[in-house]
Amino acid sequence: MASLIEQRDQKLKELQQLTTISLLTENIKSQLDLLSLEVIKLENNSTTVNDIMAIWDNISRAVSQAGIGLLRYVDSDYESNETNNDNQDQKNNVNSGDDNVPLPETLVRILLPETPEKEDNSN
Repeated sequence: MASLIEQRDQKLKELQQLTTISLLTENIKSQLDLLSLEVIKLENNSTTVNDIMAIWDNISRAVSQAGIGLLRYVDSDYESNETNNDNQDQKNNVNSGDDNVPLPETLVRILLPETPEKEDNSN
């Protein structure tokens, strides 16, 4: 009879341990679900940051290429054009608009990818 009571007590302890394990497992499951939601948010944000960095990379490349053409000019090119333009303006008293001042290449607008506005901005 004592062995039956011992077995019953052992089974009750096992039941309590299994109940505790079950509660802990549910807790871990809920925390992992929250973690997966946060990872999804991070993934979306990193994609957005990647898009923005690609756009800025394109912009800096375009600005760099536009300014590269100015490397072949020296300060004297600017000075001679300014004095020639001043002499022409004094002679003609009108700016003709045909300045030969070295300028960077014209920049072109870059089409940006459209991103849908998020409806839930409360988080």
